[in-house]
Amino acid sequence: MSFKSGIKFILRVVEETAALKTLNITYAATPDPACTAFTFRSDEYWKCIVVQHTHGWIHMVGTCAMGSDASASVVDSQLRYGRIWFLNDNCKCIY
Repeated sequence: MSFKSGIKFILRVVEETAALKTLNITYAATPDPACTAFTFRSDEYWKCIVVQHTHGWIHMVGTCAMGSDASASVVDSQLRYGRIWFLNDNCKCIY
């Protein structure tokens, strides 16, 4: 599922399902100033929103290699650190 289709799905769930219609919920946001060149809530608008508000720094974790060969991996199958001696328990590469 793309970001655009995910946004549209959530809007449909919130605004078009009988259960949530009874709560009179609507998307009340005003158009983003960075995306005013596009029709509000159009595909082009959502693409602009995704580009404007998707940042890699928000999710501050990474990944690391797992394996039995310490020269080619960071942790083993028991999540024990191999040859990287300076890696500490606060490392967000293992989750």
